[in-house]
Amino acid sequence: MTQSKNAAKERWRTFHLTGKGCPEAWTGQRLRPAALAAVMPNIEPVESIYPIYVAPGKEPQPLSKITGSALARAVLDAMEGKAWVAAAEARTALARRGVSAADLPAGGWLIGFHRDAAVLLFASYLTDARETFRSKFLLRLKQSVVQLRDLLAVDDAHHSPPSIDASSLGNASTQFLTAAELDKAVKHVKGARLVMDPERRARCESILATLEQAVADANTEPKLWLFCSAEVPDGLGAFGIKICASLDPCAEALEFCDRQLGDFGKVLRALEAAQFELNWSFDADVHSAMIERIDWQSAGLDELAALPAVAVLEPAERLAQLSLTSFSRLMRAGRPIHLLVLESGLFADDLTGSTPEFGAIAVAHREAFVLQTSLSRWEHLATGLSAASRSSRPSVAVISTPSSTGQLDEAWLASTLLYSSRAFATFTYDPDAGAHWTEQFQWMQSPTEGIGPLHAIAFSNQFRDHFRIVPESDWSDDQMDASEYLDQFGKAPPLKVPFLLVTNGDCTPTRAAFTRELANLCRDRARAWQSLADMAAPRQQTVQEAQDPESARKEGASQAFEQVLALLSDPEKLLSGARSGS
Repeated sequence: MTQSKNAAKERWRTFHLTGKGCPEAWTGQRLRPAALAAVMPNIEPVESIYPIYVAPGKEPQPLSKITGSALARAVLDAMEGKAWVAAAEARTALARRGVSAADLPAGGWLIGFHRDAAVLLFASYLTDARETFRSKFLLRLKQSVVQLRDLLAVDDAHHSPPSIDASSLGNASTQFLTAAELDKAVKHVKGARLVMDPERRARCESILATLEQAVADANTEPKLWLFCSAEVPDGLGAFGIKICASLDPCAEALEFCDRQLGDFGKVLRALEAAQFELNWSFDADVHSAMIERIDWQSAGLDELAALPAVAVLEPAERLAQLSLTSFSRLMRAGRPIHLLVLESGLFADDLTGSTPEFGAIAVAHREAFVLQTSLSRWEHLATGLSAASRSSRPSVAVISTPSSTGQLDEAWLASTLLYSSRAFATFTYDPDAGAHWTEQFQWMQSPTEGIGPLHAIAFSNQFRDHFRIVPESDWSDDQMDASEYLDQFGKAPPLKVPFLLVTNGDCTPTRAAFTRELANLCRDRARAWQSLADMAAPRQQTVQEAQDPESARKEGASQAFEQVLALLSDPEKLLSGARSGS
C-alpha cells in the first residue's frame, strides 16, 4: 500500500515538473474552478454589451441600449458566430426565427463578441473620427481649385483685351477724351487689367495641378490603410478600409506614412501659395522661403485628421516572436500611426519565459498614446478607442479578445475573468493629459476578490493539457492548495505538487494538479499586474489626498511622529545623525 502511495506521489511530481507521467488528459468540458461559484452572479451577461451597433456618424453603442437585452440576445443568436452583419441582414435572420425586429435600426452594422470585433471597432472609431475633418479639408481644396481656375480664366481674357473706343461713351466724349487718354486712365484703376507675367502664370498652373491631384486622391483614397500580417475579417471594404498585406507591417506602415506626410506637405505649401496668388500679394523674396518651410508638422490637428488613417494590425503572439525593432521604431518616429495588438491575454504556445507586456513596452517609449483594454470592458474600450482615434501621436491599442469562437457565454466568461482575476491589466497612458505621471497614467483595474490568474487560466481551453484531475485515492500531503503554493513561491517554488479545487458535473469539488510551467505563468501574471499597480500608486495617493486633504495631513503627521519615536528608541542612530549634521 505504501509502495503504491509512493508511486502515485512520484507520478504526480513527474507530471508537475515535466507535464508527463499522467497520460489521462482532461477531456471533459472547461475546468470550472470552485471559486467561480461566488463570482458568476456578479458578471453581466454578454447581451448587455453585444452586439455593438455601428452606423456612420454615430457613436458605437451596445444594441441593448436601443432595443433591450432580450432582442440583443436574439440578434446574437441569429448572427450564428459571425463577427458582424448588416442590420438589414439581422432583420431577415430574425424574421426567419419568428422574432419581431421592429425595434432594430434599419441601417448600419452589428458587431458581435468575436475576436475580429476588436478590428472592426478600432476601424470604426478611426474612420468616423476623421470624417468631418476630411469633408472640411476637401471643401477647402475644391474652393482653392475653383478660385485658381477663375484667376487663370480672367488672365486668359486679359491677354486679348477689347479695344477701347471713346465714341462708345457718346458723341460729346471726343471733346474731352481720346482713346489713348482713356486707356492710360483705366490702367491706373487697381485690378482693371492685371496681366500675369509668364513666371507667375507658370507658378499658378503648378499650384493648381497639385491641388487638383489632391482632390482626385481624396475622392479615391480609402478612409483607412491597414497594414497587417494576419488574416482580417471579410468585408472590411464596407468600413472604408484598404488592406495591405505585409511581412513587416510596422516597417511598411512607417515608410508609407512618411510618403503620405511628404505628399501632404506639398499640398499644404500649394494651399498657402494659392492664397498669396489669389490676393495678388506674392513676393518671391519674402514668401518663397517661408512657403518652402511648410511641411506636415506645420499642420494643425484638424488638417492632420483630414488624412486617411494609417494603422497596423498584429497579433501579440506574432509580435512577440519577431524582433521588436520595427515596433520600437514606430513608437519613436512620432508619426500619427495607430497600432492594434490583438491579445488573447495568455500565451499558451511558449511558457518557457515571461509574457511580453506590449502595453508597458509602449508606455516606456513615453510619447505614444497607449490603451490596454478588453472587449469585455465596454466603457473603458469605447472611451479609450475614442481618445486614440483623436490623437495625432503614435497610438497603441492592446485589446484582449476571445481566443476562440466557441460557445458564446463561456467565451464571454473567460474574457471577463482575465481582467477581473489580475491576469490582464487595463489602463490608459496619455502624454497629452498633463505634465505629470499622475495625470497621464490611469489605472482602470478593479479585481474580484477570491480569484487570481490561475482561475482564468484554468477556465481557458488553451491550457487543458497542463491540468490533470487527481483521483481522491491519490490525494496526499505531498500536494498543496494553489493559493498557498503561489503565496510561498519566492525565488524558488515550494517542494509540493500544487492543485486547484475544481467542480465536476455534480458540483463536487475535486483536485486538479497543474504543471510547473503553468505555476510560472501564474506568478508572471501576478507580478506583471502588481508592477502596473505600483506604477499607478502615486496617482491613487494624489487622488485620495485631493478628496480628503485633512486625512492626508493627519497621515503625514502620523508618519513623522512614528519616525521620531523610532529615532528616540535608538540613541545610537540619533547620535550618529547629529554627528553627521542631519
